[in-house]
Amino acid sequence: MKPGERIVHLYSGQAVFEVISNRKRPFIVRTGLADVTAVGTKFGVRVDETGVTATVLEGVVEVTQRDREGDEAVRLYPGEQLHVPKAQAQQLSDNQKVKVDAQHEFEWTTGWITLRDAEVGEIARDFNRRHKVQVRIGDPSIASRTIDFGRMKVTSVESFEAVMKSQPGIHVTNDGSVITLTQPARSE
Repeated sequence: MKPGERIVHLYSGQAVFEVISNRKRPFIVRTGLADVTAVGTKFGVRVDETGVTATVLEGVVEVTQRDREGDEAVRLYPGEQLHVPKAQAQQLSDNQKVKVDAQHEFEWTTGWITLRDAEVGEIARDFNRRHKVQVRIGDPSIASRTIDFGRMKVTSVESFEAVMKSQPGIHVTNDGSVITLTQPARSE
C-alpha cells in the first residue's frame, strides 16, 4: 500500500461506490483477482464464484489484474463492464469489455429488480447470492426459459415466488429453506 491510497477489500458479494476524484489519494477496490481503481466515478464491483465483474455508471475506472506487475490497465467508461474470470490466464484487454445498461445493473440498490428478457437460471443464481432460502431448479429446461417481464423486491422471497408462479409451465414449491422450480404435473 502506498501512502494516501484508499483501499477497500472485497472478497465476495457486490458493492457500489461513489468516489470523488483525488489523484493523490486513489480509491482502489482490491479483490483476489483484480484491482479496480476509481478515477472519480460511480461504479460497482461484484465478486462471485465465476470471478470479478466491474461495471461503470459514471466516470472512469481502471481494472488491473492482481500481482501482475507491468500489465496495462483496462479503462472502463459509463455503460461498460469487464468480467475477470477466476481462471484468467491471459492479460486483460479492451476486447473483454462489454456494453451494458448500467442503470439496470445498479437497480438492485433501490431495493427492486426489473426482469426483462431474463433467463430463469440467471435470476435464480442472483436470488441465491442474496438469500438464505435457496432456489433449486428441478428441470434443466426451466433454467433456460426467458421471463419477458417481471418486477420483484430484492429482499423478498415472496416476491420471487410470485414472479415464478406467474410464469406458465413453472410449478413452485417452498419448504421454508428451498424453493423448487419444476414442470407442472401433467393431468391425464
